[in-house]
Amino acid sequence: MKGKKILIISIVIILILALAGGAAAYAYIATDLFKSDEQLFYKYIAEVRRNLEKL
Repeated sequence: MKGKKILIISIVIILILALAGGAAAYAYIATDLFKSDEQLFYKYIAEVRRNLEKL
């Protein structure tokens, strides 16, 4: 009984850590949350340039 309880608690902790890791990976890859000001500046300048070339 005690071993089963420890196993369930371990699985729950691992699932919580996996979800938190997945959320952090998504925030790092798909958003601008962790990018520096310089990276964002060049990203948006490139977008503006592409939009101007379409005109």
